[in-house]
Amino acid sequence: MKKIMKSVMDSTDLGKHQQLHTEWLREVDVQIAMRQAEHKNVIEFIGAVERGYDRYLMFRWAEEGNLRTFWRTNSRPALTTALVKDVVYQIIGLVDALQKLHTGSYRTGGESFRHGDLKPENILCVTIKPPQTDGGINIPELKISGMGLAKYHSVATEFRPPTSMRYTTARYEPPEVLSPGQRRSRRYDMWSLGCIILETVIWLLYGNQTLEIFNEKIVDKSGLKTHWFGFEQSTRPGDHRSRVSVHCNIQDTMQALSKDQECDSDTAMRDLLEIVRAKLLVVELGAAIAMGAKSGTGRRITSYELSKCLQEMAKKGETNEHYWFTGKSRQGVDRLIAAPDSKSLGQDARSNCSQSKDKKSRFSCANKQVTTF
Repeated sequence: MKKIMKSVMDSTDLGKHQQLHTEWLREVDVQIAMRQAEHKNVIEFIGAVERGYDRYLMFRWAEEGNLRTFWRTNSRPALTTALVKDVVYQIIGLVDALQKLHTGSYRTGGESFRHGDLKPENILCVTIKPPQTDGGINIPELKISGMGLAKYHSVATEFRPPTSMRYTTARYEPPEVLSPGQRRSRRYDMWSLGCIILETVIWLLYGNQTLEIFNEKIVDKSGLKTHWFGFEQSTRPGDHRSRVSVHCNIQDTMQALSKDQECDSDTAMRDLLEIVRAKLLVVELGAAIAMGAKSGTGRRITSYELSKCLQEMAKKGETNEHYWFTGKSRQGVDRLIAAPDSKSLGQDARSNCSQSKDKKSRFSCANKQVTTF
């Protein structure tokens, strides 16, 4: 049973109290509707309980915890065809579930929603295969949880002391959070999903230790953990404006991953990486772009478009087993070189984006007002 809110309310805040109650009912309605859809990649909802000002949701037990826990428990996967294929098919399932949430196709004439708080901690892992006798890793069934809670908690926070942290995990928020008045579309979730898929690729190729070091490098210039985006200064003389860009350490890491032996030919790992780089971790919202375009040059895609991309990957794997895994030995491939000066990921973990990479652009990952978006 998951407790999602407890607070002391001021009886004079009747309007806010009503808004909170409305969001709570909306959240329960989403859970009931998704339960009716019976999607295998959504955690099974059991019931909702109200007790005074407390609110509880009950779900089925996830034996293997959440995705973050799974990565840490299985810290150094041995790459195999079956492992990569299972991971991709679980991602396909997650995207299909998200698409149904985005389009409202899980209910007749129903309202569509965005999740609003996608992160590894909100993807639960349910055992579907017995343990392998050879010590190999079985990928669990990945199930989305926490649907709709971000909006509910944003309202509930108003009743809490000022020191309370926001519920939504800021780290996975897309750049459009910098525009408070802008209506947030379903593509909000696609940025967050891009973060999760990139983390999955790093875990598959280099293990959890490298993944955690990678996350330690996503910091602002003061060394504090920050969003997956930063700000690039204009190079035009006299133009002091800045634009949003993918955090420079993430760009470096994606560039380094592209040189991995599993990403330098027509493989699932390369396609996953390019989908993230060209279609998901993209600042601009709008129409889709062709795979292979550089980050930030196109438009972030929808869950429907992502589903089509992943289905194309599945078709490739049907006719070419080596598409999933080349079979090349990964002995000695234990470090991800993620910086232009050939330092391995893990050295200079507190580096920041305020340093010039090529004397043509300067990055600053400090939170500040953006004059152009």
